[in-house]
Amino acid sequence: MRLSPALLLTTLLLPLTAAHTATDWRNNRLAPPEKVTVGPSDNYQATLDSQNGQLFFTRNENQISQIYRQQLNSGQAERLLEADHDAKDPALSPDGRWLALTSFRRDAQGDICLYPLHEGGQFHCLTEVNSRDETPFWLNHNHIGYLSRTMMTTGVELIVQAIDGSQKEVVRRGSIAAPTASSDGRYLVYHVGGEASGLYLLDRQTGTETGPLSLDLPGLSSYARFSADNRYLYFGHYLNDTSADQYIDGNDNSVVFRLPLAQLVAANDAKLLPEQLISVGQSCNFPAPTETRLYVTCAYEGSLDIYTLPLSGQVPASWSREQLWESHQNARSHEDRLLLLNTLRYRLTDERTATMLERLLSHHLEIGEFSAADYYVAQLHHHYQISQQPRLAEFYTNLQRLLQARAAKEQQPPAVITPRFRRQIATWQQQLQGPRLTQEIFSAWFAHLLGDNRIAAENLANIAGAEAKLLPLEFYLATELNRAILADKPQQLLPILLNASFNRHIELESRLFYAFHYLRLLSRTEPDPLLREQQLQASLSQLQEPVLLDLFLNEIDLLAMVQAEELSTQRLLFAELSKRLKKYKAEQSIRRIAHIRAIQILGEAEQFQLMELMSRHWLTIAHVSEMAFVDIAEQYSIITVNKGYGLLSEGDALQAANTFYSAIRQTNDLEAHYQYIVLGLSGEPLLQQRLQQAYEILNREALLGVNQRYVEALQRLLNDPQQRPETLQQALTLLEGLRPVGLNPSLRDLLLGYLYQRQLQQKMAGYRYDKELYQKAHYHYMLALDQAYDNVRIEAAILTNLGQLHFSVGNYGLASDFYSRRAALPFSDSTSEAWLLWQQSRALFYYNALPQATATADRAWQLAQQANLPELTAFAERAAFYALQAGHYPQAAERYQQLLAQHELEATNRTKALLGLGYAHYHLNQPDRAIASLEQLLTAAQQLQPLAASTTRLVRFEPQRLQLLALGLLANLSPDPKQQIDYQQQRLALLQQLDGRSSDFAWNEQGRLEFMLKSQQQLALAYESAKMLPQMATTMAHSLPLLTQWLEAGGGYNSPAVIRTLTNYLSLSLLYPEQFQSQPTAPLAALLPQTVTALTLQPYTPPMTAMQRLQLQLLDSGYRYLVRNTLDKKGLTAEIEALQQHPDWQQLPSQRPELAAELMSRLGWLLNR
Repeated sequence: MRLSPALLLTTLLLPLTAAHTATDWRNNRLAPPEKVTVGPSDNYQATLDSQNGQLFFTRNENQISQIYRQQLNSGQAERLLEADHDAKDPALSPDGRWLALTSFRRDAQGDICLYPLHEGGQFHCLTEVNSRDETPFWLNHNHIGYLSRTMMTTGVELIVQAIDGSQKEVVRRGSIAAPTASSDGRYLVYHVGGEASGLYLLDRQTGTETGPLSLDLPGLSSYARFSADNRYLYFGHYLNDTSADQYIDGNDNSVVFRLPLAQLVAANDAKLLPEQLISVGQSCNFPAPTETRLYVTCAYEGSLDIYTLPLSGQVPASWSREQLWESHQNARSHEDRLLLLNTLRYRLTDERTATMLERLLSHHLEIGEFSAADYYVAQLHHHYQISQQPRLAEFYTNLQRLLQARAAKEQQPPAVITPRFRRQIATWQQQLQGPRLTQEIFSAWFAHLLGDNRIAAENLANIAGAEAKLLPLEFYLATELNRAILADKPQQLLPILLNASFNRHIELESRLFYAFHYLRLLSRTEPDPLLREQQLQASLSQLQEPVLLDLFLNEIDLLAMVQAEELSTQRLLFAELSKRLKKYKAEQSIRRIAHIRAIQILGEAEQFQLMELMSRHWLTIAHVSEMAFVDIAEQYSIITVNKGYGLLSEGDALQAANTFYSAIRQTNDLEAHYQYIVLGLSGEPLLQQRLQQAYEILNREALLGVNQRYVEALQRLLNDPQQRPETLQQALTLLEGLRPVGLNPSLRDLLLGYLYQRQLQQKMAGYRYDKELYQKAHYHYMLALDQAYDNVRIEAAILTNLGQLHFSVGNYGLASDFYSRRAALPFSDSTSEAWLLWQQSRALFYYNALPQATATADRAWQLAQQANLPELTAFAERAAFYALQAGHYPQAAERYQQLLAQHELEATNRTKALLGLGYAHYHLNQPDRAIASLEQLLTAAQQLQPLAASTTRLVRFEPQRLQLLALGLLANLSPDPKQQIDYQQQRLALLQQLDGRSSDFAWNEQGRLEFMLKSQQQLALAYESAKMLPQMATTMAHSLPLLTQWLEAGGGYNSPAVIRTLTNYLSLSLLYPEQFQSQPTAPLAALLPQTVTALTLQPYTPPMTAMQRLQLQLLDSGYRYLVRNTLDKKGLTAEIEALQQHPDWQQLPSQRPELAAELMSRLGWLLNR
């Protein structure tokens, strides 16, 4: 591609960057918890050895818990105890010499044991095996506490004892859980169940117990830990019934809080307001504070892992009141807003108002947390009752009943309304208080919960026109119910949302909220920009609020912009829109709504240049100190990087490079760095020259910071196509310990994972691999995955790499899972999707998930056809082969026929396809078609040469292997006994030629001999069918020396091969005694007694084994009577009677009636001879 003559970097500079201001806008956001451990197993219960940089934790895998130790600097994790030593509850002693834990090795109930972390120490247990002991914690380096229960005690005992066994004290009895102690050992905190459940504080110095601690929180407290300096108590708390089981317990989402210890000690009857540290949306517990960081266990995507964050939690301790409110206004989720509101309440006592409670209530309602909402409703009802505001008190009484009804509704079976629930609703309906309009709203909700939306709509219609008389929350409830019952009737919902945005009796923020949802719904219901513009023009006359008028005018201008064909018209409209928005430079929420709508409209119209321009406009009019700036910058980077990818797909590498560079200058985005460097090193001289100049400018202006190390590592890697070991190590040295700034920091861990994976591949030898490198690659990929949740491109790359990593070391189940997760994400084209499914199908096949492998391979083949890939034949071969292996024979036959008819196959692959087609027809009971395919195979195989094993061919290819399989199938398919004889003779001759070459066929000598045994007996049966009885007898006689060779090669006398061969020989000899009279007797005489002995097991013989032995003995008696004439009639009768009197024969009818019947049938057959 020919590039433009110049790349003007200066034209891409944006006016605001981190280097141009003292404010680091990247810190103006909630601190995300940083992942420390990685799955897929559950990892929890952290305890830290900060001095040595080690984390101890419990890992639960397949219901087995074990203790692990992880190095914090490298992420390297190792099992601490032996593989069969189950344990949990790690607790590090204050002096770091011992790790206490609950061990299950000698006692399934659990013992408290000490693992030495110092030289000379010995692992030992402190408790006896006759008790259930768990949850150790330290009071000081000499004393430990734990919970104990025995059969003789009621409830649980909280015990404190010296680790040398000299002292032991029962501190408390009862329903106790999760005990902990302050670092000086003075205070204990534990959870007590029962009626007065909650956290209790015990002062060991005074003997005073306080509890349950009175907290100004809904829900239930759980696991607690003291801070290292004893200033705070950190604890997990379940705010709401997230599992919808009518109970708040350990099955619900947890949130971490902290309280100053001084407040706890001085607590009176007043409720204590703790500080919320983590958003409700994180679901974290097991706090483990150290001197500098807080470690917690959080649930994410179905598994538990340990995360870390500042001691003060996600909300920076330095934020002012204004920053907290501003952050609340711009928060992306109700969960984050709840965190910020609770932080305001905790840090600023004058924010503890009824208005604040109403805000908390509204967010809990929005996310459906009815238990928590009910707590604040009760407080608000009490507040308005004592402040003599009966109208509001009545409203909150009604709302409490509605919350109870909604919680009860979640307990109803799907699509079922129980009579009990109807009676509950009727009771709550009768208890409604307040004016008629209020009762209409709650009656509408009750009707909706009963599934009668017609009645609900009638109730809501009764309040139309009287919205001014409603409380703001009443109006909210009415509007939300309308949105629920009209969700599938958008044309009826539109005027309701429009009228809500006109309601001057609610706050402007609420009206903007309804206006935004009106505009968004309008764009969904009316895709035509012109018709949508006309509807908006018609509503302008009703807009009296200037802010809303400007919002609608913006929408109209944007719609005109996407319809304009002239660039000059678009520029004029953009200038008008920009001028209008400048009036709201101080109004962040209005700017935010206006720009989001602009980006949505321009994106839907695929006006990506204008969309990027609007995103840049939002960025330029926002001040870098604004709390929303980080989100605006991220939005800009996303749009800009997406634009860069779009330009790349159009083949415009120059403009793509310009675009990525723009994102780098403004946000230091690692993904933009990656693409810019890849383009710069693509071989185009101009781009390569500009790449060097660009990074010189970036370094001179100090815009890169520590990200320079990422840039240097990536350039070194890409400049070395061979990726030599020294290059990999140089890149690793640059990246290890790097904490990137800017957006998409997951690229650092993605690149680290790749580097470790490349090292792993370079050191692999066959199936042997370096487990440490494998674990490092997995660790960094999983860290990257945790950070890349909002970037589909990066997430897709990580999941693909994880699939490849685990497949390479034989973890086929995990590989399948990661490929499956990748397959659920979008693809840029059918080619990339086809190759991903190719890899996924292979992992599924090796995991023995054959139906899924077949479906995936077939989908990959279809996509490969759509993309017209040059490797289409390989896709077709895989689809056919996997269908065959899964037993999907009609599909396999169809795919093989298409493969043979439509593709130019190399001779070896054509032969394999003929075998697959023949085998499919064989199972479809289509013998003529099967024979035709297999005969073609035999002809084609004669021209093939062996192929040695390689990195892509695990086993040496031998044409004779295909011939053997085809001959075996043909012998079974042919209706002509003489033809069967011919096929079996050819097969036996081939097997005989393989003497000493079994390994070339991935067999051992024993396997080759067993194939010969089966073929010889099948040949004998073919001789029998052809009435060639002497040959039949001779062939069976030859099988006995062959059986001896098989035994010498490692076979066992009690094996199916021996039993089958001897049974067949004896049975045929009794059918044709004259043919066997001339056969040698020595081989049988040597084999039979040892086989009978091997089938005689003491002290107990299984019924099947007993039946096989008795049958052989019975046939042997008949053989000696009919064939060898060494036994007369009387002797035969005596031997049969002796066998029938044997305990094994006597017990067989009661143990296995079907085996007894088979044995009697064999006896009857013998007597009839």
